[in-house]
Amino acid sequence: MIHSMTGYGKSELNGKNHHFTVELRSLNSKTFDVNFRVSSLLRPHESFMRKMLQERLVRGKVDANITIVPHEASLDQAVDVAKLETYLTFYNDLLSKTGAAGDALASALKMPDVLSGREEALNDDDVKDLKDAMREALQRIESFRAEEGSAMEKDLRTAVVRIDSLLAEVPAYEDERMNRIRQKFEHHFQELNADVNRDRFEQEMIYYLEKLDINEEKVRLSQHIQYFLEVMSANAHSGRKLNFIAQEMGREINTLGSKCQHESIQKLVVDMKDTLEQIKEINLNIA
Repeated sequence: MIHSMTGYGKSELNGKNHHFTVELRSLNSKTFDVNFRVSSLLRPHESFMRKMLQERLVRGKVDANITIVPHEASLDQAVDVAKLETYLTFYNDLLSKTGAAGDALASALKMPDVLSGREEALNDDDVKDLKDAMREALQRIESFRAEEGSAMEKDLRTAVVRIDSLLAEVPAYEDERMNRIRQKFEHHFQELNADVNRDRFEQEMIYYLEKLDINEEKVRLSQHIQYFLEVMSANAHSGRKLNFIAQEMGREINTLGSKCQHESIQKLVVDMKDTLEQIKEINLNIA
């Protein structure tokens, strides 16, 4: 089952010494990228937090907003008053200059280093609580991404099966296609009114028709289709591999179109290309 790269997950945990809130958002990206919005108290722990996120989410652009508030702390301990006043002045001046409406205090309190105060570094119990809060948020964002991935998988399967059904229509036109090509060449030779060595003509015709043979393209495209379906069903984090397979499918479809020389087959090829573009668009958001 595939997973989407788009997701959201939030958790709150009342630990031994602190209350933790972890909020995760993810969007599609070619690689894994995380942007932490945390207080200075949590900065020393970004390394293991990044590792936890990458191991579970694999791909995507992730915004991680993590707050920590001590229990039974005085206002002076829980809030860095000096920083709060600085931010409050800044937001009030900004609202005054722009004439915009807003809550300067609420905006100032959202700044990540305001709720750090003069707290001591996290101890082992605090780190354990932080990891537990992150695991819960990761579980929720994974569930979100899996749910979206399920809908995407249905759309992908429908599109891939459509290409397979279009490919199955090609053989119905192949005899007519070969006859047309042969008749076209014979007509040209008749127009030349030249003395043609019939045996040599047949040899050259066979050689030319072999160059236009599309059986290999049909076989390879069919194999790519089956492989795509297998990979999609086997791995939740298969976005890169599915992209590569879609590229190979595109090569075979393009070659089929360039060699077919038949309007009905060409129409099938155009439909295949259109459907493949839908597949590539969906692939962009697969983890």
